[in-house]
Amino acid sequence: MSEVNINSDEYNVSDVVIFNDGNSGIVENVVITKIEKRPATDPTHLPDWKVFYKSENGGEIGEGIFYPDLTDEKRTKNLFKKIRHLSHCVLGVSHPYPTFPDENSAVDGILSAVAGKVAGKKFRVLATFGTTMGPKNFVQIRSYPPFIELMNVPLADTKLKPSSIDSMVRLTPDVPGGSAAGSNSTTEKAY
Repeated sequence: MSEVNINSDEYNVSDVVIFNDGNSGIVENVVITKIEKRPATDPTHLPDWKVFYKSENGGEIGEGIFYPDLTDEKRTKNLFKKIRHLSHCVLGVSHPYPTFPDENSAVDGILSAVAGKVAGKKFRVLATFGTTMGPKNFVQIRSYPPFIELMNVPLADTKLKPSSIDSMVRLTPDVPGGSAAGSNSTTEKAY
């Protein structure tokens, strides 16, 4: 056993800052602080890549990107649509890519190229609470394109508009017991 000194600053509680104060909608002046590949020493159930977005208030979201599951053609295509959209935003739509030997190499090549060019750029993103088919309790970057654009795109011309499948409102827990607010079916007569 070793000595423990809880008077050390390493045990201080720090303030938690939430991306865009936990609000959905268009978020301006976002920076991508880093794009990193999972170290080979980390467990394989973790995302293969992470993209970190930081809002003006200092809150940060980390979005995980997994290599494609080649047994699911639709998901693989959607993954490449998403990383292509990100790369077009950062590198430009005319950025040429080589032909990659396989899908994982393509993910690595594209995200490595993007990671090297995000410094100093400001973005506008669409933050949601997931989709109506998969609502989330916490704000996240929209899970499908378009989800990001450079800040030099005039707001009047933005393509970042919520669709009917975007969940823009945080989930609220059900009222205990399934009864009306303020009523407690275990202590009040329900008839």
